[in-house]
Amino acid sequence: MGFAKGSTYPTSFQKKSRKGIATPKAELDKIKRRLKEAEQASLERAMKKARATKSSGNVFADIGLPNAAEHSIKADLVLRIAARIKSKGLTQAKAASLLGLAQPDVSKLLRGHFAGYTYERLFGYLNALGERVSIEVSEAKTKKDARLELEMTD
Repeated sequence: MGFAKGSTYPTSFQKKSRKGIATPKAELDKIKRRLKEAEQASLERAMKKARATKSSGNVFADIGLPNAAEHSIKADLVLRIAARIKSKGLTQAKAASLLGLAQPDVSKLLRGHFAGYTYERLFGYLNALGERVSIEVSEAKTKKDARLELEMTD
């Protein structure tokens, strides 16, 4: 929206001096000091509100997801797949071809979207990338000790 030629408009829209009135240094220093004080007070308030909770070691359990151990193991497998792709210098497109996936699916997998992928499928991807996968089943001393664990070696 513009003003028609020759029309008048309020003085608040008129061009002001280029120099203006300089703010005294003492006032600028006071403003900077007050800003620092306000930032410090804000930080202190935030720190008082922040609470730390000790992790169980499984982020999926910490946020209350069901089957947390399964999610954690799948995440570790996907991290290993990503590391193997990187170490081989593969693009996502080449990795997709090797794994029998579409490139967008490789991208989703590497960004942590692994819901719906079975262990068997993830093991197959590791095999396709040249990893040997072995599964060991052993007796637990007590029912409490019975659990699913993943051990990876280099």
